[in-house]
Amino acid sequence: MKALITKNTKTIPIRRLFNGLASVRDYVIKRCHKEGKDIVFVFNHQKMTILNKELESRSFQLSKKKFISKFNGKPYALIDFKFKPDKETNQEVLFE
Repeated sequence: MKALITKNTKTIPIRRLFNGLASVRDYVIKRCHKEGKDIVFVFNHQKMTILNKELESRSFQLSKKKFISKFNGKPYALIDFKFKPDKETNQEVLFE
């Protein structure tokens, strides 16, 4: 699947993976799903696309532990997705 960036796409930079998992705050995923946005994770110049319609059926791991935001003091959980980069087409490789 190719990462197609549109107005209806949320790009989320990932700083590091833990055991191949990309962790994202639950409210970010919930907001994207509610707004009908697809999600593109970017890690080390590699992109992984999750379509909005896949959010309900895609396998992910929800942490039971709640964290407290340092910015607004609100609690959040982490949702972990297995990071599998999109397959690049030859055209994409030529232009990068």
